[in-house]
Amino acid sequence: VPTSPVPFISIPFVENNDMEGESYGFEIAGHWEVSDAWRMTGWYALQSDNTNATSTFISVPSEGSAPRHMVTVRSAFDILTDWEFDVIFRYADRVESTDASSYLTFDLRLGWRPSEDLSIVLIGRNLVEARHQEFGTSAILSQQTSLVERAGILEIVYRF
Repeated sequence: VPTSPVPFISIPFVENNDMEGESYGFEIAGHWEVSDAWRMTGWYALQSDNTNATSTFISVPSEGSAPRHMVTVRSAFDILTDWEFDVIFRYADRVESTDASSYLTFDLRLGWRPSEDLSIVLIGRNLVEARHQEFGTSAILSQQTSLVERAGILEIVYRF
């Protein structure tokens, strides 16, 4: 039984963001084994951008859409053969195009491995302030910030 095609209307649509500009920066990272039981790692990033974008339908990140300076320093210490203690410091500069201020925070991690099959870890995240704004970009390229709160995590892993 022949069927007739379903009628439809096609409307062509073209969208350009007409973005132009320049961006530069660099990253540097290092690792230092202070002793057999103590390791230090560090990371720094500098980013600068100067872009212009015009679009009718979507918001495109523009100048000041990321922190100019970001720093992370991690200290990992093996207290005993089955105990670990880590401290992580993080700094991010303010994001000019959003309401995300600069922040400095740190995390603590205490881990215990009583056997090869079992590990118990206690983590404290974002311990300087109860909450702070962080930046991000959504799937449709619009600037967004999120409120990141202090957190405590208990992790128990049993491998079998």
